[in-house]
Amino acid sequence: MTWTDQTDAPASARAATLAPSLPPSERRVVNTLLADLSGVVDCTAQELAERAGVSRASVIRTAQTLGYDGYPQLRVALARELSLTAPSSGSDADSSTAIGMLRTSIDQFARSLPRMMAALTEETVTAFVQA
Repeated sequence: MTWTDQTDAPASARAATLAPSLPPSERRVVNTLLADLSGVVDCTAQELAERAGVSRASVIRTAQTLGYDGYPQLRVALARELSLTAPSSGSDADSSTAIGMLRTSIDQFARSLPRMMAALTEETVTAFVQA
């Protein structure tokens, strides 16, 4: 199975959605990726392969299965996703107040929305509403 849904879906959402249907070697790559997104951004395809216990070709195949041309494009997508979900640069003092904690929670939720929306399809939303 290859990613054919939204092209703007975050890499982690693509990986989590497809993981159950992937062959074992690609599933290991995805599990390694999901366990440490920021660490994977810094890995070469060979380094990720060694972490996952698979071949370099499996890493490249996994990137293609997730809808990318290759592993470099997957790394760029992961870096972009991480930059969008990074904590805001608000002061630590701000998070010590009730309003500061609320702002922090809302910011975190807002940054997670693209991943949540990428996992939704018209069919799943319709089935949920009908249920």
